[in-house]
Amino acid sequence: MIWYKFDYQCFNTDSDRHLKDSHVHGNTRPHKDGNHDGVSNYTILLYLTDDFDDGKLSIKLKRSDAERLADEPHKYHKVFTIIPKKGYGVIFNKRLTHWANDIYEGHKNFIIIHVYSSF
Repeated sequence: MIWYKFDYQCFNTDSDRHLKDSHVHGNTRPHKDGNHDGVSNYTILLYLTDDFDDGKLSIKLKRSDAERLADEPHKYHKVFTIIPKKGYGVIFNKRLTHWANDIYEGHKNFIIIHVYSSF
C-alpha cells in the first residue's frame, strides 16, 4: 500500500468565536469532501484535542445486500458515529456523506489530510 500526501488543513473550532448570542457552534452539515487537488480520494481526520462537549463525527455508509436481507430490508444505509479523542484519527473515502455535531463548550482542534491511494 502506498500513500501520497497532497494537502492538509488545520482547524480550530472555538466555542467563543463563531456565534455571539448562542453557546452552540461547530455543526457541519451533511456533505461529501471535495477533491480540490484533483487526485485525492481519502480524507484523514486527526484529533488534536478532546476538551470539548459533543462534536461527534457521523459517517453514512450503504448497507450490503446481505445486511439488508438479514435485518430491516427497507433500510439502505447505516451510520457510524465517532467520538473524537485526542491522538486518534479516522480515514474515510471522500465519496461518503458525513457530518459533525455541534460543540457546546471548549475547543475542537483537528487536522484534515487529503490523500490518494491506488488500492
